Amino acid sequence: MDKRKALKYLAVIAIIATLISITAYALIQYYGQIVTHVPVEQAVWVDGKRFNETIVETLTPTYGGCTVYANHTLENKGDSDAKVMLALVNITDSQGNLVTDNSIEVSWLLEGQTVVLPITVSAHAIVEFSIGIHFHYAVMPDTYTINTQVKPYIP
Repeated sequence: MDKRKALKYLAVIAIIATLISITAYALIQYYGQIVTHVPVEQAVWVDGKRFNETIVETLTPTYGGCTVYANHTLENKGDSDAKVMLALVNITDSQGNLVTDNSIEVSWLLEGQTVVLPITVSAHAIVEFSIGIHFHYAVMPDTYTINTQVKPYIP
């Protein structure tokens, strides 16, 4: 009889321990879980567009020996200042051939002055800048594509 009573007590203790464990586990899950979803947009927008929206423009025809300007804006929608780099990706002619002979020079201007990179765009500010494209007087007549990027500055 003592063995049966002992087994009953062990069974009751095991059941109680299991119930306590299940209850404690349920409480821990309930008090320990927070799920937060935060949609985030990029901070700096170029001409009111997101990073995945390419800006395509066609400037008026010009002549060799002239400089044309493409005007753009940077808007920092974030709460912190942002630093950006302006970079020339490539220049191609109408056939898609790379132009590497220095017959076309690209520069960036901020308030009429050549930009010293990187550019700091203050929080909640708009900065206007220009891309200056200078064609050498002996450049081949063609339609050229100048591909530039605005990139976040990461030192």
